[in-house]
Amino acid sequence: MRRGVWHQFGHQSQTLAKDVLEAGVGVGVIVSPRDLRLDTAVERAEEFRRLGADVLLDPQFHVPGFTNENIATYNLESFRESVNTLRDIPDSDLSELADRLVEVNRRLGSSAVMAPAVLYEAGQREIERLNRRLFSAAQHAAEELGVPVLSTVVLGSSVMSSDETLSAALGAATAHNCDGVFLACEFEALRVPSSRALVERFLNASITIASAGKPVMHGYAGPMALLSFAVGAQAAAVGHFQNLWQFSRDRWGPTPAQGGGPQEFPPRRFFSSSLWGTIVYPDETALLSDPVARLVLTHSPFSGPVSSHADWKPSDSWRHLVYIVGDRATTVAAAGTPRACAAAACAVLDSAVALHADVKREVSLRDGADSYQAEWRDALNAVVASRRDDYDFFELLLC
Repeated sequence: MRRGVWHQFGHQSQTLAKDVLEAGVGVGVIVSPRDLRLDTAVERAEEFRRLGADVLLDPQFHVPGFTNENIATYNLESFRESVNTLRDIPDSDLSELADRLVEVNRRLGSSAVMAPAVLYEAGQREIERLNRRLFSAAQHAAEELGVPVLSTVVLGSSVMSSDETLSAALGAATAHNCDGVFLACEFEALRVPSSRALVERFLNASITIASAGKPVMHGYAGPMALLSFAVGAQAAAVGHFQNLWQFSRDRWGPTPAQGGGPQEFPPRRFFSSSLWGTIVYPDETALLSDPVARLVLTHSPFSGPVSSHADWKPSDSWRHLVYIVGDRATTVAAAGTPRACAAAACAVLDSAVALHADVKREVSLRDGADSYQAEWRDALNAVVASRRDDYDFFELLLC
């Protein structure tokens, strides 16, 4: 698993990922069957590899009953059944699933096989058993291809409700004989999680897996990629839409019908590295005094018009966000050990909390854009203090 930031695919991600890779941010991409036909994905994968990026396919069995026209092109349709149906899948069908995973990952040139896995839910032992069996199919596929196999661990909100339910799920999920773990979490927050207790629980999950010797990729990380490397992750996967900033089962429901009129975009939000959050452009940014604006408007290759309050394309605002999050997370990862990465991440959040105080004297921010920075910092500091032995262990490994 390459260390660094990966591009988590969603709707309208492919050209964005190419542009941000060309700008120097990112080491890999994660293909989404939900959002991309297989033939297009194969063409794009070759393009990404030419840019030096690795490619992974997420089979996206998280909510297995969901399908659409794109998913159907991957020839995995017959396995997308309800949990109740899948749990009784015969061994012969698992062998067929392994064969199909070989086929699609070979066509994509995947650097590893990501195991299909259903969303983990508290107290549902049949899901644990099913995920073990699905992992075995991925393991056989990886052996056939001669590449590593990644266990997929997506923690449902019920799992995250207590330390006990989380511990039980992690015990089952980490029993797989894998080469790494793709770890994601359903927080059920509107945008990003702002509960210190919930964030701390997830950070503990990451360092628990990493300290057991499993390389971790923090999936659906979004702005939380700032924290990923501070809790032992090797990689963090970032996307531009808010439904890629945490695992969201809403993505696996019916696609809303599109009206016949012109498409309307929500207000553009400028992602500021110094705020570690968004501010509405130009409604809020135009109200900032010049000294504060100079601190807030941290630029990227995609933020050209912003200083003059000129029109800014939504697609460029998305590229800017992914570039800024990826670039700063890469800088944090370069600090080295998880303890050093934690110090670097906390320094960003400390500065963000202080700058938000200046901003709020001039602008009333929307969407709780300043609600989580202090909570994340405090959660990370608590994990570093409580898991001192794990952090010492990581430093010994890297000596």
